[in-house]
Amino acid sequence: MRTAAGIAILLSLLLTLTGCQTLMQASGPETPALVPPQETTRVIQMNQRLMIRTPDGDTRRMLAVTTLSPDRLQVNGLGITGQRLLEIRWDGHTLETWQAPGLDETLPAEWLLAQIQLAYLPEDILRRHYHGHWTLQIDTGKRHLLLEGETNITVTCRARLTGGTDCLVPDASVLIEHHRSGVVIEVDTLKVVERTPDRDAAGRRSANGPLAAGRPERSQP
Repeated sequence: MRTAAGIAILLSLLLTLTGCQTLMQASGPETPALVPPQETTRVIQMNQRLMIRTPDGDTRRMLAVTTLSPDRLQVNGLGITGQRLLEIRWDGHTLETWQAPGLDETLPAEWLLAQIQLAYLPEDILRRHYHGHWTLQIDTGKRHLLLEGETNITVTCRARLTGGTDCLVPDASVLIEHHRSGVVIEVDTLKVVERTPDRDAAGRRSANGPLAAGRPERSQP
């Protein structure tokens, strides 16, 4: 009986230690930190066409309006027939999201915004924020985000007007490959509108006028 009790206690301790190790391994940086939009100096709105492809062959297509400005990064997505698919807004402090059922599992909001930032923000801004666990590598027309030295995301820019060096132009396309999940996103930019950011009484930059879109109707922490 004492032997059996001792074995039970030993197994319990082993399971506890194993669980602790699993929690420690799982507590790493799962998602790259979002860059505060206040780092940007441009106010840009893009009308885009997205195709999201998963490893099991499922494909989703949507039309999106993506806004990059000093006060927010916002993506509003609609299905080809006009149904609302996603609304995501990041102001540097709060991430507000709403996604159609199933889409949040395929394309979590934080991952989508991180990939958009990787594709469109200037290299110097990205390098200031990606260090330590996450590092940035740049090739001709490609940006790689590495986690612990392993490529996690690759963004390939195809832009005729700039030779693939700046995808914030009409007719540019971006290929985003998320190597860990196998999700691939193809983004075609149909239209780009840029405004000069206004400043409020305190001197803060903000996007006003036709680019100022409303907040998502529903949000979650």
